[in-house]
Amino acid sequence: MPGLPTHCGIDSGTPRISFFVLIGATWLPGIGPKKASELVEVLVSHRGDFNAWTDFKPPAASSTHWPVFLALLKVLSGRHTMPLELSLEIHHVRTFYAPLLEQKFDDAFTRARNLEQIERMASRFEAHSQFLNDMTLDPPSSTQDFAADPHLDEHYLTLSTIHSAKGLEWESVFVLHAADGNIPSDLATESDAEIEEERRLFYVALTRAKSNLHVLHPHRYYFHNHRKSDQHSYSQRTRFIPDELLPWFEPVTTGRSTLEFPQSGGVSDVTTADVRKRIGRMWA
Repeated sequence: MPGLPTHCGIDSGTPRISFFVLIGATWLPGIGPKKASELVEVLVSHRGDFNAWTDFKPPAASSTHWPVFLALLKVLSGRHTMPLELSLEIHHVRTFYAPLLEQKFDDAFTRARNLEQIERMASRFEAHSQFLNDMTLDPPSSTQDFAADPHLDEHYLTLSTIHSAKGLEWESVFVLHAADGNIPSDLATESDAEIEEERRLFYVALTRAKSNLHVLHPHRYYFHNHRKSDQHSYSQRTRFIPDELLPWFEPVTTGRSTLEFPQSGGVSDVTTADVRKRIGRMWA
């Protein structure tokens, strides 16, 4: 909210978007998108003069927050008061947000501390543009919370290429696209040496797992225009897992067909008419 425009043109779409974001970011209870849009139109028609909201009757849930919010906007806009220092502006904003954070978030205390940090950083800048440029060009990569479960950070998903996984191990590993053309890559099958290198890479992928290894083989690939049709091709399991190695795996198939056929006969006993009838019942 710091650095609010002192005026805006009613024909420009930018002020509408800015004011709508402004209202939406406050999390004022009882003021949803519809009411926010009405407030924005009133404000734009008065060329950004927040006095236009003076007669607005907020919902009961925001009856205590709205007057404070409106007074804050008038101060920050600087229309009728002397401009404030940047850190003091953020201080007023932080004070306004404090009770809303407690209503909205479980980690309200941590978020409030983050706002305190922003206020302290703002004290080093004289202009809004300098502060925003610094935050944009060199933002913090993360915000630390108080120390808690030391093993909490162990519950995450790591995405890695096979090359980058060399020398590393994880409790569970999922090897994706174990289909010929991906493993081995169709770009690395011009010679026996290239295929052998791909086999070694596949071995690296399989040996990264400490406890659980999942090798995923998609049965079909849709063509690039599959949104317009269901054209697809069936893939071949990677040549590095031949049939004689399958007993070492526990096969699991997902996405089984929902068509139910009689138990007394095999697939050869089902006629085209039976299939049509079953599909018709599915779409009925």
